[in-house]
Amino acid sequence: MIAHGTSKELIRAIEEEKNKLAPLKGRDKNLDNFIERKIKILNECLNIIKKTKKESIQIVALSKCFIIEL
Repeated sequence: MIAHGTSKELIRAIEEEKNKLAPLKGRDKNLDNFIERKIKILNECLNIIKKTKKESIQIVALSKCFIIEL
Protein backbone atom coordinates (compact mmCIF):
# COMPACT_ATOMS: atom_id res chain seq x y z
CA MET A 1 0.00 0.00 0.00
CA ILE A 2 1.25 3.43 -0.94
CA ALA A 3 -0.84 6.44 0.04
CA HIS A 4 -0.56 10.05 1.11
CA GLY A 5 -2.83 12.53 2.84
CA THR A 6 -3.72 13.71 6.30
CA SER A 7 -3.45 11.43 9.30
CA LYS A 8 -7.23 11.01 9.41
CA GLU A 9 -7.40 10.12 5.71
CA LEU A 10 -4.63 7.56 6.02
CA ILE A 11 -6.15 5.97 9.12
CA ARG A 12 -9.44 5.62 7.25
CA ALA A 13 -7.67 4.16 4.17
CA ILE A 14 -5.78 1.61 6.28
CA GLU A 15 -8.94 0.54 8.10
CA GLU A 16 -10.70 0.11 4.74
CA GLU A 17 -7.80 -1.99 3.44
CA LYS A 18 -7.91 -4.20 6.54
CA ASN A 19 -11.68 -4.61 6.11
CA LYS A 20 -11.16 -5.73 2.50
CA LEU A 21 -8.55 -8.30 3.53
CA ALA A 22 -10.51 -9.83 6.42
CA PRO A 23 -13.11 -11.71 4.30
CA LEU A 24 -10.32 -13.37 2.29
CA LYS A 25 -8.95 -15.20 5.34
CA GLY A 26 -9.63 -18.92 5.58
CA ARG A 27 -9.56 -19.69 1.86
CA ASP A 28 -5.94 -20.78 1.49
CA LYS A 29 -3.12 -21.25 4.01
CA ASN A 30 -0.58 -19.37 1.88
CA LEU A 31 -3.05 -16.55 1.32
CA ASP A 32 -3.76 -16.47 5.06
CA ASN A 33 -0.06 -16.03 5.80
CA PHE A 34 0.13 -13.14 3.32
CA ILE A 35 -2.99 -11.49 4.76
CA GLU A 36 -1.71 -11.81 8.33
CA ARG A 37 1.64 -10.23 7.36
CA LYS A 38 -0.15 -7.44 5.49
CA ILE A 39 -2.46 -6.70 8.43
CA LYS A 40 0.53 -6.69 10.81
CA ILE A 41 2.30 -4.13 8.59
CA LEU A 42 -0.86 -2.01 8.34
CA ASN A 43 -1.26 -2.06 12.14
CA GLU A 44 2.36 -0.95 12.43
CA CYS A 45 1.55 1.96 10.12
CA LEU A 46 -1.52 2.87 12.18
CA ASN A 47 0.55 3.05 15.35
CA ILE A 48 3.15 5.27 13.69
CA ILE A 49 0.54 7.56 12.10
CA LYS A 50 -1.21 8.08 15.44
CA LYS A 51 2.09 9.34 16.91
CA THR A 52 2.96 11.58 13.95
CA LYS A 53 2.71 15.31 14.51
CA LYS A 54 2.78 16.36 10.83
CA GLU A 55 -0.56 16.79 9.11
CA SER A 56 0.51 15.74 5.61
CA ILE A 57 2.26 12.39 5.38
CA GLN A 58 2.88 9.54 2.97
CA ILE A 59 3.02 5.86 3.85
CA VAL A 60 4.74 3.05 2.02
CA ALA A 61 3.69 -0.33 3.42
CA LEU A 62 5.42 -3.17 1.62
CA SER A 63 7.45 -5.53 3.80
CA LYS A 64 7.71 -2.82 6.45
CA CYS A 65 5.93 0.47 7.11
CA PHE A 66 7.73 3.64 6.10
CA ILE A 67 6.32 7.07 6.96
CA ILE A 68 7.43 10.14 5.03
CA GLU A 69 6.43 13.47 6.52
CA LEU A 70 5.61 15.97 3.79
